[in-house]
Amino acid sequence: MTGANPGILVVDEKDGLARLYRTWLNEAGYSAEWTTSTDPATWSKPTEYDVLVVGQAVDAQFGRERPPARTVLVVTNPGLELVAVPADEYLLTPVSKPGLRSVVERVLRREEYDRPVGDLAGAVGQVVTIRGHTSVRARADSEPYRSLLGRVLALRATLDATIADLSDEEVRAVFGDGERAKFARTPMDEIDIDVSTSDSE
Repeated sequence: MTGANPGILVVDEKDGLARLYRTWLNEAGYSAEWTTSTDPATWSKPTEYDVLVVGQAVDAQFGRERPPARTVLVVTNPGLELVAVPADEYLLTPVSKPGLRSVVERVLRREEYDRPVGDLAGAVGQVVTIRGHTSVRARADSEPYRSLLGRVLALRATLDATIADLSDEEVRAVFGDGERAKFARTPMDEIDIDVSTSDSE
């Protein structure tokens, strides 16, 4: 399990299911609560949950007040209407104890790994943009630019250390098969930028 007792809230109109999912998650060492209310004002800690496990029937009742937590949507009808219902993971019914725990673990791990990937991608994007609009001489004289290159190298080292123990299968499980997964697995010298102490066109 990632982190120390991540906070999870199960929101379902059926209180029996909500209680059951809460029990399964608490048995796995999480700090889970349950409710049938979609109003965050009624929750015990409305802004401090790491994950929401939300039943499809109640998801549409959320307004813009949903807190900034990763969401697992428990899906009973996996139809095209889900296009308008974004979630970090979808869990088809009937839900099993191992299935619920696995999905929650995955979204928590993604939070841990997604941040360094996003930070690195953003820093590399800055470098690429700057190189496309400035001269080598101007960059050589820029201390902020040199600091940015150092930040890219530091972020890459942090990311490498973070995912060193992950297999390709685990990387796919955390990131999926999109661009972030490719970026996470790409060596620094293969990224479309040469980050070194000597700058070149």
